[in-house]
Amino acid sequence: MEALHNYIHVLQNAHTRSVGLAMATVKLVERRTLVGRWRLIEMELWDEEALDLVGPPFVDFAADGTGEVGFVVVRGILDCRHRNSGDVARVDFTWAGTDDGDLVSGRGWAELDVDQTLRGHIFFQFGDDSSFRATPLSSR
Repeated sequence: MEALHNYIHVLQNAHTRSVGLAMATVKLVERRTLVGRWRLIEMELWDEEALDLVGPPFVDFAADGTGEVGFVVVRGILDCRHRNSGDVARVDFTWAGTDDGDLVSGRGWAELDVDQTLRGHIFFQFGDDSSFRATPLSSR
């Protein structure tokens, strides 16, 4: 009976350690997420005045893998894939929307930089592409 008690104790300790590790892993992943709304502060192809043409420029990543983007006269929806690459939170996305009323689509990526800003690149299918930087607008 004592052997059984010791065995159960060992299993409980192992379970407690694994649950603690799993919880720590979840917390680490949550800290490195890009989910939230980000203000685009810099884009390679457009100056600040152009970026703000019809409202504050933004990119928004949702936890469910969707999102939105808006800058100059571009508005779009995103299909996102969140992942962590080492210690870096990253999202790859495709997007579709309008550019001054014309249908456009493309792809892009973004990752968290060491200064906690977002840096990335957006591509228009068969067209322009631009690097960008962004700062958080909402709590992540």
